[in-house]
Amino acid sequence: MYSLVIMDDMEEAAQEAQRAVEASPLGSLFSIIRVANSAELKILRGGGAPCDVLIADIRLGDDEQANGIRAVRELFGRGCATQVIYLTGYIEYCTEVYETDHVYFLTKPICQVDFDRALARAVEGLKHAASENLMVKHGHTVIAVPCGEVTFIESRLRKLEIHTVDGVHDTYGTIPDIMGALPRGFVRTHKSFVVNLAHVARLDPDEFVLRSGEVVPVSKRRKREVREAFFGNLGR
Repeated sequence: MYSLVIMDDMEEAAQEAQRAVEASPLGSLFSIIRVANSAELKILRGGGAPCDVLIADIRLGDDEQANGIRAVRELFGRGCATQVIYLTGYIEYCTEVYETDHVYFLTKPICQVDFDRALARAVEGLKHAASENLMVKHGHTVIAVPCGEVTFIESRLRKLEIHTVDGVHDTYGTIPDIMGALPRGFVRTHKSFVVNLAHVARLDPDEFVLRSGEVVPVSKRRKREVREAFFGNLGR
């Protein structure tokens, strides 16, 4: 099941969006969370809650800083795995939304047909991200490892240990080499480590703690970059 977050400051509009999700042929794929503004969304993300799909209103009250596009830019940066659908009553934002990654721009009132298409595109994006494979060479054999199953990668001299939900694969290579083969959602945390943010449970001051309980260190030099990536990619 995918986690879907609806962000709208108007309770009635949020309820309408939730009803549209539930009425969709894909509705059963989603667990739904509602937040009223970007501050609540940030708290939700900071607490480690997943967000596979975000349905975001754009004009959130009278506070310009609470703009939904600003929230997406801050919390779901370029390359983020979260599928963003904008839902607004203001058509004039149709150009500004392209400052962020998103899969659909919808206007209110909701048209169920268009809404269903947006959800279908979001699900397609999620499935594509999960189906990408990392080609790992063992001697003369090449194994296709689904990127979504990779939890973290550790470099030991010229060897790489690719940790997955099912075990560890060893291969020769370097971190820079393998970074070029990885999809969005992976971040280098240290000279010897790369983590898949989809498997992160929380970010502590100097390390990631994965859902498996394993720990991945974060170097002081990369701390700012890692923090931005964490808030921009958590939720897969």
